[in-house]
Formats: sequence, structure tokens, C-alpha cells
Amino acid sequence: MLSGRLTPLIAGLLTLAAATTVAAQPVPGDAETRIFTAFGIHVDERAATVSEARARALALGQRRALRRLYEKLVERDDVYRLPVVGDTELSRLVRGLEIFNERSSSVRYIADINVTFDAEAMRRLLANSGVPFSQSGGRAMLVLPVLQMGGAHYLFESGNTWATAWSKADTQNRLLDFRFADGGFRDRRDLSVRQVLQKNADRISELAARYGAEDVLLAVAEPVRAFGTGLPSVNFRYLRLLSPADETSGRIRGTAASSWEDLLRRAAETIVERLEIDWKTQTLVDFGQVFELRAEVPVSKLEDWVDLQSRVNRVSMIQSIEIERLALPVSRVRLHYIGGTNQLILTLNEVGVTLERLAGGWVLGPREEADSGAATALNEGAP
Repeated sequence: MLSGRLTPLIAGLLTLAAATTVAAQPVPGDAETRIFTAFGIHVDERAATVSEARARALALGQRRALRRLYEKLVERDDVYRLPVVGDTELSRLVRGLEIFNERSSSVRYIADINVTFDAEAMRRLLANSGVPFSQSGGRAMLVLPVLQMGGAHYLFESGNTWATAWSKADTQNRLLDFRFADGGFRDRRDLSVRQVLQKNADRISELAARYGAEDVLLAVAEPVRAFGTGLPSVNFRYLRLLSPADETSGRIRGTAASSWEDLLRRAAETIVERLEIDWKTQTLVDFGQVFELRAEVPVSKLEDWVDLQSRVNRVSMIQSIEIERLALPVSRVRLHYIGGTNQLILTLNEVGVTLERLAGGWVLGPREEADSGAATALNEGAP
């Protein structure tokens, strides 16, 4: 429960959440569709008639969406190297269009759109450009935004303005799959902010599974005022709880005119951008060359083999998987893939598969033991 005595800083921050509403945006379900979709493209056009304004807005929106997709898939400095496509080619690249928040008058059309591009067509376009790009989304990550104020911590409380700031940050137009708990009764009952800060592996993993996430990001923000000047700033730190990672911290400094809402949003966007850059750097692939790798597959059950093959087929870096020998408990496969071996290992790990080089050669297998070890390490770190 929140204390009845709040400092002006705390009271002002908690008031912000009550006035905030977030429009829901439909999100495609499968990972490939999500990666090749540009979300929340805002359009606002005028013309002689509303039908002309609508046509112009949707055409411009699709072109902006292509730019947004370019920014998602390649490094920032390489965006300018990607091709400018004509209207006819752009229409062939677009697979679907979703429109919401429509408003119009007799001469004006306003809306937000999600534009889904054809994955194979985009891969060909990008590969032909010669610019390395990433198309790996990694494991879905549940974000737990903890607000630290006045010695107290808030997670699922309605006044958590740090959670509100995350809802305003652009977490959709990213390779990484960020997910958020709704903070309802069941969430509050099953996981307290104290258990999160203590890194209670069982409770955290249960909540992550409820939202289809395989990793959890703990993000803590503390709004403070500078000693002497009284200027506002936000200290933040974040840590991936179910993956080997170090805690990272930072600070967003404001001016006398800065609002807490803006500083918290900037802090959330900074965390998202850092994680995205790190991930993209690790998964950028040059599609100009195909490599080959042979590996042993030590699985003893047919259903485990089928599951493993299904997971491997989800990795877009892998052009094909050739079965050289299907003989339980040890089979042999040949992988044809693009990019570097380290990138392949990382991307396979994100779909629950390990690829290791041992004395006898490469070994490909399920990652269940690694997941168990991560949970054990998390529990051991709890006070």
C-alpha cells in the first residue's frame, strides 16, 4: 500500500499515471510477422476530398513504414545505403495494412497504421543491397518496471509512472520482443516487488511463462533532484534475469523545464535503444556467402528430435538442414547457414537450442539444461 504521507515529488509523479490512457495496438502473433511489421505509423493528410486525403495518407504511411523497417533491421549509419523503391515495387513489398484510430473531416484524414511487409521479398531486397542486416528477434522478454521513490518500490501499483513511461516508449518497432504484464489481481497475488528485487526465480519464471516470455528484464528507475540546483534527473539500472548478463546503469538529466513524465520516458527509451543496439550488433548478417557445418544430435526420443528440428527451422540464418543420419540416440545433420558461426550459436540459443564445439566436433541439442542452470543461479543470488 502507498503511504498516506507523500512528498511533493512522489505525489506529483504518482498523479501523472491517473491521467494517462494508452491506445491498444494490435500486435501480430508470430515472430517473423512482428519483425517485418512497422507499427504505429501516424498519418495526417489534407486534400480536396476525404477520399483523396485518405489515399495520399496511406501511400505516404507505407513509405514511412518502409523507412521505419529499414531502421529496425540495419545499423543506423547504413540506412542511407538501402534502395529507394518506386510505388509499384513498394506495393509488392507490402503484405498487409492495419488501420486504427481513424478520424476524418470532409478534407482531412488522420489515422495510425501498422504495415506488414512480405518477409521473403524484404530479405531479397536487403540481400541484394549488400548491406548487412539482422532478422533475429531473440527470446520474448517480459519487462518488470520498478519505480524507486522515498525508500519504497512500486511495481503493479496504479501509480507506477515508470510503467506508464514504458507504455509510451516505442518498444514495438524493435527486433527484440518486449512484453508487459497487465498488473491485474493475479499478477499482484503471484509476484511482489520484493520478490522481484530478491530475484525469486520460481515466481519470476511463472509470471514470464504466463505472458509467453522466456526472459525477464528488471528495470529500476529512481527520480531524484540534484543537490544544490534542484534540477530533476532519473537514475536507472537494468538487468536481464534469465540470461547471463551484467547490470547496467545510467542517468537522464533534465532542466528546470523538464517534466518527470518526459524524463522517465527518455530513460525507458534509452534502455530499449541500448539493448537493441547490442542485439543488432551481435546478429547482423552479410547474406553474400553460405557456410556449412556438420553436427551430432544426441537426442534419444523421436518427439525430442521433431521438436529440435522445429526450433532449428525457426532460425532464418539457416538456409537448410540436411539429415545425414537419423539414428537415435545420436543423429547427424548438415547445416547450411549465412553469417558467422558465433551469430549462429547466439541465434540458436534464443530458440532453445545449443550448438557447441567439443573435442569430437560440433554438437547440436536442446537447451533445457542451460535454462535449469539459469534458474538455479538466479535462486542462488537471492538473499
